[in-house]
Amino acid sequence: MRKKSKVAELISKDILKSWQQTLDLVCQLIQVPVGMICAVDENTYLPIALNKMKDNPYSLKSVFSLDEEFLCEWVISNDKELVVSDFTHEEPWSRSPLVDQGMVSFLGRPLHWPDGRVFGVFYVMDRTPRKFEDELLAIFNQLHSLTEFQLNLAFERDQLQLAKTVIEQGEQKYTELSSKDGLTGAYNRRTLQELAVSELSRTTRKTGCFALALLDVDHFKQINDEYGHLAGDAVLKHLVFALDNMLRQSDFISRFGGEEFCLLMPEMEPSMAFHIIDRIRKELAKIPVMYNGETIYCTVSLGCALFESGMITTVEELLNMADTALNDAKRSGRNRVCMASEGMLDEVHMA
Repeated sequence: MRKKSKVAELISKDILKSWQQTLDLVCQLIQVPVGMICAVDENTYLPIALNKMKDNPYSLKSVFSLDEEFLCEWVISNDKELVVSDFTHEEPWSRSPLVDQGMVSFLGRPLHWPDGRVFGVFYVMDRTPRKFEDELLAIFNQLHSLTEFQLNLAFERDQLQLAKTVIEQGEQKYTELSSKDGLTGAYNRRTLQELAVSELSRTTRKTGCFALALLDVDHFKQINDEYGHLAGDAVLKHLVFALDNMLRQSDFISRFGGEEFCLLMPEMEPSMAFHIIDRIRKELAKIPVMYNGETIYCTVSLGCALFESGMITTVEELLNMADTALNDAKRSGRNRVCMASEGMLDEVHMA
């Protein structure tokens, strides 16, 4: 299978078509059977455009070695135009494989990228000795210049696309960084609130249900005091990693501040909410955090509020209900889940 030229990958189909038409024109005007543009790639050069005359023995499937093809190698190495009227009796040209194809005369010039690097060779050949008078050289040079101009346009277009890609990647990275907590990689509070507003609107339209739970690491200050703040950071990162493996792809984790996190769980069946969230609590208690040779176990308390189309109308109300339920979980001994009730909504409205 023919190897694809790396340096030719930038050339679009429309430019290749234009180059083939240019080669057709130069061969007609100079009256030669072969016109070709080859791209240099390592130690080979590969035809990427050629004229369509019937007596052209070459094809785009041809592969040439620079070690064997002396004429093009000379053009590339010397970065100069080469005119050979009859190379069958001139060394080293007479040893060229082109002789086996019945070629006798050669006219070629290098093609350059905008930065001066050689892209390849633009050349014509004939089966009879040719002097290539000045007027024919002028025609050849003009069409060569047009081809090189198109090559430069291809390069500039690629650079613009590269710059666009870099900008898009930068914007994507900025968006990601601005929406995530720097320590744990969980969403930040602002992003979670935006997601919750969107989910509230969507669930209202579909008359469904979703859960919003606030999670607090029990006795987190004691972990910092006993093992150090870096250990505390490790616990928080471990917590997010573990939660990410437990939750569904449609769920979201947000760090609300300090050791408090928020879980947004769309399309949650009300009858299953407590069991799912309590299972998460139990699993977190079983997974230790290994830090600096220490094994640290921690538990969490959770307060969960369910949104169903009805009395609750804002995310703030839902968060306040979950916060009230979380405080009940802490007051009742920690390491437990408390579900918000309608009575808590009354407390929210009274506050």
